[in-house]
Amino acid sequence: MLSLWSVKKTKCIIQSSKKEEFKPIRFVVPGPPRGYTTTNRYSRPSAALIRYHKYCKHVRECAKAAGLRLPLFADKDNQLIIKTIAFFENGVHPDPLNVNKGVGDALFYKEDRSSKNSRKGNDKQTGGVYTPPKYDKKNPRCVVIIKEYTSKDEV
Repeated sequence: MLSLWSVKKTKCIIQSSKKEEFKPIRFVVPGPPRGYTTTNRYSRPSAALIRYHKYCKHVRECAKAAGLRLPLFADKDNQLIIKTIAFFENGVHPDPLNVNKGVGDALFYKEDRSSKNSRKGNDKQTGGVYTPPKYDKKNPRCVVIIKEYTSKDEV
């Protein structure tokens, strides 16, 4: 059984749509979803922050397995929407909004920011959609769907 604090080391599940123009990317990040965790630049990293960074690395691995080139980049002409559907083990879990923020951070930033060649992705031109929490005790996961923003997405 998985604990709430571990990341399940399994193969990432890849699913993609069959649309011709722009193909939305859909992939599944196995294991309990983690929410965004803030950093404190004045103190050493907390255990929660270390777990969050491990989860971000796991998200990047699944995204790369789905064929994404990271970090993602969006501009005014190519805006993106990141949708997350989080399945939790039980009622003790992070806010689904923070799961969406964490997935966005993982996809728009390279692992090694210390390098001069490291590029920060531009996530200012993205939107996020998340669902209310869903529960699956045997298979906690986060489904991620990345698609191009179009006028059809407006309310």
